[in-house]
Amino acid sequence: MDPNYLVFFAVIGGSAVGYKSGFPAGALVGGLIVGLIIKAVMHMGLDEKIEWLSWISQALVAYVLVRGSDFSSIAELPKYFPAAMAYSFSLLAFTLGLSLQQSPPHTFQIPTRSSRLPISHCTSRFRSQR
Repeated sequence: MDPNYLVFFAVIGGSAVGYKSGFPAGALVGGLIVGLIIKAVMHMGLDEKIEWLSWISQALVAYVLVRGSDFSSIAELPKYFPAAMAYSFSLLAFTLGLSLQQSPPHTFQIPTRSSRLPISHCTSRFRSQR
């Protein structure tokens, strides 16, 4: 079986499970999580970009957003604010944790007076350029 079909079915299955769970944006989150897990398990790399698929997906997302927009729900936004802030901070903490885990430790050295070049060295270098 082609690995791309397996990823496709994993995304569809994850989306169905996410939708049935009742989680906000469950179909999107479930599809992303299961699809990425399958890609990681199969050690699949980056595929070439499929232009028409990107265009169709963007158009469908735009349609869903416009179709589902309801201005009467703006009054309900304050009750979702704490959850949105918690989600944002947890995503920030997760990505910071990943960046710290994958990058080598960096050392930061504060320059001291003894580590600077003498002024005579700097001025002699500029004189030689003239």
